[in-house]
Amino acid sequence: MYCEKNKLEFDPNQFNFKPTTTNTRLEEKSECENETSSDSVDEVSFVNDIFQNEIYMTEIPKTFKETQISPDKEKWDEAMSEEIKLMQNRKVWDLVEPKSNMKVLGCRWVYNIKHDEKNNVKKYKSRLVEQGFKQRPGVDFTDVFAPLVNFDIIKFLFVLLICILGWNHAQIDVKGAYLYGNLDIPIYMQQPEGFAVKGCEHYVCRLHKSIYGLHQSGRQWNIELNEILFGLGFHQNELCNGLYTKSNCILLVYVDDIVVFSKSQSDLEDSILNIKIKLEITELGPVRYLLGVNFERIGDSVYLHQNTYINKLKTRFKNLPRRRITLPLNVGCILPDRVKENEIIETELMRQIPYKTLIGCLSFIANRSRPDIAFAVNTISQFCNGYTYHHWTIVVDILN
Repeated sequence: MYCEKNKLEFDPNQFNFKPTTTNTRLEEKSECENETSSDSVDEVSFVNDIFQNEIYMTEIPKTFKETQISPDKEKWDEAMSEEIKLMQNRKVWDLVEPKSNMKVLGCRWVYNIKHDEKNNVKKYKSRLVEQGFKQRPGVDFTDVFAPLVNFDIIKFLFVLLICILGWNHAQIDVKGAYLYGNLDIPIYMQQPEGFAVKGCEHYVCRLHKSIYGLHQSGRQWNIELNEILFGLGFHQNELCNGLYTKSNCILLVYVDDIVVFSKSQSDLEDSILNIKIKLEITELGPVRYLLGVNFERIGDSVYLHQNTYINKLKTRFKNLPRRRITLPLNVGCILPDRVKENEIIETELMRQIPYKTLIGCLSFIANRSRPDIAFAVNTISQFCNGYTYHHWTIVVDILN
């Protein structure tokens, strides 16, 4: 059958559209019953609940054609037009006639909905991404390394500069950061879907600026940023290349996110103004949400938590059973041996469960703000290539 709403083919026999009490039964089961249960009906219903949730929670289109039949078509069209206009202003490419010796790469649109620290919809965002996986090493690119500031350094400087020394700080976002990078190797790309120039549909784009998806884009943006910051009097730290210092100012750079620290508010505003002259930026004020972490200042203290990120997970996996537990991994819990994928009885059933996705999300939380779940996540992640239904229930318990 074909679902017109979600634009996908599906087998109705694989879905349970009637209200079930699967989650309730799972909550009421004791721990021992959970460990020994072999009720395949419960497992099938539970997996179908999760699979349906993954499909019907999807609001973001994956292709250009999906945006044209989306209820939010106007918003997506506006986001794509804004992206094209930005690229035109930056002179990212010009059109040339294709030749037989040209290697022309494809491109595609990638869509996302950005949220603020309270998980409210902030904006609809479209990115034109080149198919960099088709690039040839040594021909289309050479060096690709670009430094990033370590999150531990961010936490350390917040404690030192904000809590102890009482410095001022602000967060800025560079709009279309990669589009500032200059390419030193000629690269050709197809015209973006939906925005081919009339009368020149057969022409291709010769790129002058780095674009999202290219292997070297991060490096080219970093080279351009270094030239700008060096011209403003900043010095790059030798041990942490994402840290820049000046007599009265410190910058932390993570791709297009920049945190500015300064002793006085006037120096802070001057530093931001100088950067604004060189780059198109958005001023976000004091840091409230950065790299998936909430920064909440109360008095002289700064509290780091991931309530926003965790709430997103709760919304995404809203059909998971809710069970009140006190430990991420129960004392004395015995995990089944790792099972080879081709030996799992319910292989096809378990493939529908986003086990690895949730493990990755939990690992991110453990590394950023919740070390108390680190051991449990590390233990259960050892079964990513041979997990069973019992392993999945433990992952769900960790999320709870």
